[in-house]
This record gives sequence, C-alpha cells and structure tokens, in this order.
Amino acid sequence: MFGMIRVRRPARLLRGCAVAGICALAGLSPHVGAAQPIADFTANPLVGCEIGHNVFFTDNSSNLGASPSWSWDFGDGKGSALRNPVNTYTLEGSFTARLTVTDGTTGLSDTATDTILVDNTHAEVTTFTGLSDPLPGTGASLTLSFSEAVTGLTAGDFDLTNLAVDGISGSGTNYTVAVRPLADGAVSIGLRRGTVEDADSGCVAASSPPAALTATASTATPTIALSTSGGTLGPGQTAPVTFTLSVSSTDFTAGDVQVSGGALNGFSGSGTSYSATFTADGSGAPGVSVGSGVFSDSVGNFNADGADANNSVSFTLDATGPTVAISGAPAEIRGPVSFAVDITFSEAVTGFTLGDINAVNATVTGLTGSGSSYTAQVTAGGTGSVTLQVPAGVAVDAAGNGNLASAVLSTDDRIVVETQEVIADFIAGRTTQLIANQPGTICLMSGACNAGSFDFGAVPGEAYFSFVSRGDGDTWVRVSGSRTTSDDTEGDHVLAAVGAHLDLGPNLRPGLMLQLDHMRTEDGEAETEGTGWLAGPYLIGKLPGQPLYYEARTLWGESRNETTPFGTFTDTFDTDRFLAMVRVAGELGVEAFTLVPSLSAAYAEDEQQPYENAQGTRVPGQSVSTREVAAGLDISVPVDINTQRWTFGTGIAAIHARTDATGAARGVVPPQDGGRARLNLSAETHTLLPGGLSVSGFFDGIGQSGYEAYGASLSYDWRF
Repeated sequence: MFGMIRVRRPARLLRGCAVAGICALAGLSPHVGAAQPIADFTANPLVGCEIGHNVFFTDNSSNLGASPSWSWDFGDGKGSALRNPVNTYTLEGSFTARLTVTDGTTGLSDTATDTILVDNTHAEVTTFTGLSDPLPGTGASLTLSFSEAVTGLTAGDFDLTNLAVDGISGSGTNYTVAVRPLADGAVSIGLRRGTVEDADSGCVAASSPPAALTATASTATPTIALSTSGGTLGPGQTAPVTFTLSVSSTDFTAGDVQVSGGALNGFSGSGTSYSATFTADGSGAPGVSVGSGVFSDSVGNFNADGADANNSVSFTLDATGPTVAISGAPAEIRGPVSFAVDITFSEAVTGFTLGDINAVNATVTGLTGSGSSYTAQVTAGGTGSVTLQVPAGVAVDAAGNGNLASAVLSTDDRIVVETQEVIADFIAGRTTQLIANQPGTICLMSGACNAGSFDFGAVPGEAYFSFVSRGDGDTWVRVSGSRTTSDDTEGDHVLAAVGAHLDLGPNLRPGLMLQLDHMRTEDGEAETEGTGWLAGPYLIGKLPGQPLYYEARTLWGESRNETTPFGTFTDTFDTDRFLAMVRVAGELGVEAFTLVPSLSAAYAEDEQQPYENAQGTRVPGQSVSTREVAAGLDISVPVDINTQRWTFGTGIAAIHARTDATGAARGVVPPQDGGRARLNLSAETHTLLPGGLSVSGFFDGIGQSGYEAYGASLSYDWRF
C-alpha cells in the first residue's frame, strides 16, 4: 500500500533566444524565433493492484520540430526511447515516470512526469465479532476492523439471514454495525467479497472475507405483574407489594420501581419473585409502578410492558379522620335524670370506649354499639346544663385516621333557669306590692287619719285588708294585706309599718320608719315566700298657709326567702332592697266639689343575691327595679239620697312607669318604659255603724299598648 501523488510538470527551457547575449550566457545556441517543445503524456492505468502491472504510456507532446527524440524513465530502473512504450512493473511501490522530449534541430527540450502506483498488499478483515448467541430482540453491535483503512462500507455489503442492519458507524480501519433480528430463530451475517476498497489505492479489499457470524435469536420480552392486598391507606399505614416476573432476572432492583405518595422499604427477592412494603406518607395519591426497559432476561431482552395495567398498583389515600355527631338528647332536663344519646361516626371506627366521651354536669354510665353507630347512657348530675362531646383522636378508622371532634351537645338543665324565673316573678311582684301598699303619711299632718280604721274589701280574684292606728300622736302603725288568685297562681302579701316622728311645728315632722312584710306565692308546683324589712327616715310637711302637703321617705332593707320551684327541694336565698318615694298633694274646695291634685314619684329595687341551691349548683343573682311617676286629680262631691249622705268621686292619673331587670329576670320581666292613664270611680256612705261602706272601680292602661287592667271592689271601713 502506498500513498499516491500524481504530478505532471513539463520541464520548460527558453523557447527561443531573441538576444544572442542571453543565449550565450545560458550555454545555448541562439536560434532566434525557434519554438520550444512541450512535453506531455498519459499513463494507463496509473494504479495497479498486483505485481506485473502493465502501464501503457502515450506521448502527447507538442512543438516537437522536424526531428524530435523521446527519452523515458519509468522510475523502476528501466527506460525506453520509443514514443509510446509499455512498461511492466514487477515491484510494489510508487514510481515517478519521466518523459524528456528534444527538438533535434534546435536542441531545445522539455520534461513531463507522472506517478505510477503498484499496490500488491490489500486490506483484510482483522476483527468481525459481537453477535451474541442467543441474540436478544434488541439486537447487537458488531465490531468490524480492517488491516488498513477502507471506504465504501454499506449495509448492502453484507449477506444477512433473519437480520436487519440498523446502522453503520466508524471510518478508516474500525466500524460498528448495529443489527437486530427480524424474528425468533437462526440468524447470520457475512461480509461479501469485493464490496469495500482500500482507501489509498481503491483496490478491492477483503479478498478473503471472514466466515459469517451465526446465532439464534430470541426476541420475546419479559413482563412483570404487581399485586397488593392493600386498598385504602392512611398516612403511616403500610401494604405489601408483590412483583412477579415472567422469566428470571438478575438486574431487577428497588431502583427500578417508581413510587408516589409514600416510600418502598424491605425490597427483596430473586429470579421471578420479589416483594416490598409500601408506606403511605399522605403527600399525594399513593401508588407503585414499574416502567418499560428497567430489567432484562438472561438473553438481554428488556421488559416493554410499562403501559400494561398490571404493571402498577394504586391505593386510596384516606387522610381525613371520620366525623362524629351526638344526637337524641332531650332539649331540657330537670335535675338528676338519665337519658340516652346516639353517637354516629361517618365510617366504622375502632377503639371507641365509654371513657372517651367528655361529659360536664353528667356521668356516662354505659356504651353499646360498634362500627359507626353507638348508644351512650347518660345520667345528669342535677348541677347545671349538661354538655357532651367526643374529643378528637379517641377512635380510628380503617386507615388509622383519628376522628375529628364532635360538636358540643348541650342539654339545658332547667333547674337553675326555672328557679331564677320563679324568683324573678316573686321579687317583681313584691316590688309592685311594696310601691302600691306604701302607707300614706300626709294624713298625719292633715288630720284625715286622726281616727283609727280597719278596712277590708274584695275585688274579683283579690281580697285585702288594712289597719290604721290613730294618727293624732307621734307614733303610728299601719298594717295591710291582700290575697290574689288567678288560674293556678295564688299569692298573699302583708305589710306592717310603724313610724315615729318629731313635731317641729305645724308644717314639718321628720321621723323614722320601719316596715316588715311577708309575701307568699304559689304557681302550680312552685311555691315561694319571703319575709323582709325596710327602714329609714321619712319626712312630712305642709306649705305654710296653703292646703298643700308633701311626704318623702328613703328605706333600705333585706329579705330572707325560700323557694320550692318544682315541689321537691327547697332553696334559701337573700335579697337586698331599696325604696324611695316622694308625694305632693293638696285639697281645694270649689263650691260643693272637693279637688285633690297630687304628684308622686317612687323607686323600688329588689336584688337577689347569688347562692348555691340544694343540688350544689350556683344560682346567679338577678334584680328587678321599678320607677313610677304619677300626676293625678281626684274630684268628690257629697249627694243626699233619701236622707242618706253619699260621696261620689272620680279621678284620673297620668302615670309613667319604667321597669328594669338584670340577669335571668330580664327574660321574665321584660323592660318597660312608657306612659298610661288610670281612671277611678267611687261611691261612699256612712252607715249606722262606726264605719263606712264604699264601692269603687278602676280602668288602668289608657294609652298604653299591650297593657290593660280593670276591676271593682266593695269594702267596709271601720273607724275607731
């Protein structure tokens, strides 16, 4: 093998000497105007692929003149004087052939050269390997090497049996040929003779190609199937995963497994059977899968079943705890009673026990049920409203999620509430009675009550009495009482007042007053009674020279009370009380009529103190207060009827009242703030006995929406 360089370079001399001196200097005979010969030839063929290569030389020179000559040097030590000689090269190598032509007349000459290549050593295959047996369906990469550089290697240069050439790469002496089987069975590949050439000479290479490579193709790809016994998983829960291969594999590892929503641990196995444990972490949809091309069989075929349904297993992520609801409890209870409640979870749970139920003012005494449905027995302690709740995390579902906390179920224990309502009714009624039954003291100055009296009477649903001591001294006593009935309600109220004052002249009498009162009410099974006192200063006065009188008092006190709100147990409670009142009244005679104008204002408050009832439950405090301002005018006139003197009277009063309450009393005694008018009618006569008979009636609530009261009374007044 040789590198071939072809050069054709005619040797040029001066084609004529126009100047004799120049030709003389060149050692040439001057032939002014003579043509220079031009040497040129062809050699065919220039390349020979074996020793004994015959080359035919053809002279193509020009300007040869009349008697030219040819001198050939073939480069191999031989030559010729023929114009078109033939030379046989018996050696391997690269030879320079030289032709010199000479003009016999002028002696001028020219030379041309060319290169002859004789390549007697050709490229042969040195390596042809790489066809594995058995041959996998993915094929193989064959190594093809030559003893020297070649060109022209293509897929068509091979003899193929059950094979396809997918590609050829490389150059010079080394090539890689990618082949793959077309089907299972025998395969072979061989290089054809004369299909490639030496890169330097173009001579046919591989004159003796190697034996064909043969193998048996096995193209079936392995498969895998995943299975698990897990279905629904919560965070931290595990499930076994089994990997079953269709054929044994030695390169299937944990790294070939794709995992989402958890982690794969404990991977083990060999051959066709592998296993691992999947642990969900709650980060997303949990699953395990194996893609294509991750493991191979003994032949080298890689699995291609990544899209198959059995190449993956998925789990249902249950990261939400079950909800729970408590129902079925009575809305209200009274005292230590037992009742059942239903406890329902949104799904089946385990681990739920009696002690998992939080109960306030009650005890859970029993629990039955399973799965998602339970029933609890509850006994109220009678110490207040009962609340029940199932806290979070006391039971778990199949996925291991702890339950969410239930809403708090409340059952109102009416003992405290209804006790407060009974007390509120009681102190509200007593406050009204205190204002209505306050003893008048103006008569102690006007002389209207210098004589003592005892008065009793009745109106529908009410009976009353009053005792007034003589008022012509420095001390006085007043006693009044009443009984009222209405439907299932019955009440008694007695007020006794004693006072003593100083006589500071005809127009001013200051003093001290003590009041004792007792009240009892019955309303169905509820019964309440209390005894209290009020004490404080009072003042009676008269406007000098005028029939205008005034009175005022400020009293403080307490009461001791008992209530049996449900007819079973009895509570004891105390109240603090306050009363203030001022009244101005006059008397004016107009012919036969007597006019009595008046103006009064009163305030009374009764405040129940908090206490602990018979069940040990705290009953909060509450209060009721009443403000009342009244302006009135009474008119009376005497009339003789059949020798009997009657006094007829009428009166009207404008009243503004406001009632306030605190605590539970606000729901029993709603706040009021408004005005109304009251109309009174009366008729009175004195009998033969030391007393008088009177008939009276009233209508209250004029001008006030939602309030109306009326009645009539018959009474006897005994004076002494």
